Amino acid sequence: MYLSLDLSLKDIPELNADDERSYRNLSISLKSAFVPQADLKRIHRSAQSTDDFYNRSYLDEPHDYRLLIGECPNTLAFQQRVEVGEIDLNCSVPGTDTAQNTCIDLLRGGEFEYDCSEDESIPNLLVPVPDIIHFGSLRWDGLSGWVDPAGSLQVVAINNGQGSGLLIKKNYLQQFLEDRSLALIYVGLQRKNFVNGFRHGPGSHELRSIYEFSGNQIRSLSQSAQQYRNNQEEE
Repeated sequence: MYLSLDLSLKDIPELNADDERSYRNLSISLKSAFVPQADLKRIHRSAQSTDDFYNRSYLDEPHDYRLLIGECPNTLAFQQRVEVGEIDLNCSVPGTDTAQNTCIDLLRGGEFEYDCSEDESIPNLLVPVPDIIHFGSLRWDGLSGWVDPAGSLQVVAINNGQGSGLLIKKNYLQQFLEDRSLALIYVGLQRKNFVNGFRHGPGSHELRSIYEFSGNQIRSLSQSAQQYRNNQEEE
């Protein structure tokens, strides 16, 4: 299952005199947060007011450009940055005061102070929050995943030309949620648009959704499909 996903799919139609520089694009953003099971009813009520929910909760992962992957999450350097608030694991979800992010975004490339590699375009790396790692005594495999003491991969970061995200095994996530009396809230945004040359074409369409995962299934809390704007062709 995804804890986070950012995906962009661009389709370029066959070019002719009328559609040069045209393209269609579909982007998907999926963010998540841990929330107490006891607060789900209040979260459900807040989700009915979609505008309020989206205006107040963005669930962007906390990010850090100082830490090496090997410093997360058990080193003094990581713990100090959390204690002084330079890495804030809390996030805003209407209906609860104790929501927590599921991922941390380690920034790389030119902003990564310790990066001495020749490749300046190393992609950012999503890592799970400490509670996920500590729950199963996971350790980093030296590549892009976290394995349990038996060597079984439980969490893995993905990054390719189309998108990035963090995957976790469903059984491991279920056990974690049950042990901590938590649920997982997903906020999804899907955007479709068409661009004709340097001008926007027929417009764009956004679909925003809120989901809950607790127990054994994902349930939609609120779904709002709106035509946010119809852009007329402009010079």
